[in-house]
Amino acid sequence: MDCAVSGGKCKANCNTATETDLGAKDCASGQKCCKPGAPTKVDMGPITALSAKGEPAQIIGNVIKAILSVAGAFALLMVVYGGMLMLTSAGIGEKIDKGKKTLIWATIGTFVILSSYVLVGYIITAMGGGAGGNGGGTVDTRCPDQNPGWACETLTCNQGESATDCAKRLGRNCKTGLCPGSTYNICCEPETTPPPS
Repeated sequence: MDCAVSGGKCKANCNTATETDLGAKDCASGQKCCKPGAPTKVDMGPITALSAKGEPAQIIGNVIKAILSVAGAFALLMVVYGGMLMLTSAGIGEKIDKGKKTLIWATIGTFVILSSYVLVGYIITAMGGGAGGNGGGTVDTRCPDQNPGWACETLTCNQGESATDCAKRLGRNCKTGLCPGSTYNICCEPETTPPPS
């Protein structure tokens, strides 16, 4: 199928943030068919989080969160085990005491694990690796690095309007996928003001 018919252009490389790689199609050797519009991302949960390219803080944080998730599951199993010890103790004091101790330590462990999970999430966000945006720790430089002179701006768009359509309606030259935060926080070329008359 023809690249142009698919709505793409033949290029050496596609911008993965703003274009979908459609493969070679009818492009010259070494080129790919690049269609405007970011590729659809499939959320694969922890697998994507651990293998995704990203800031070191984000990757390390995701590994720690995965470990804490496993530890949390183990702590909850220990709560069940402690409860089962007490239920099957048949009034034997040693088994009741063992079940109580297991429940107490499993509860404390669960609290520590949950607290650690929250703390790690807070630290990751503060260091700039959080999914919700910058967190104030570092500045996301993808926008100006890929487009010198451009900056991240939050556009005022109509409800249900895509960021790309909003930018076009406002007469702005912008690219999506390069700025943290909301969908409407996009990388835009500075507005040019007409010279005074």
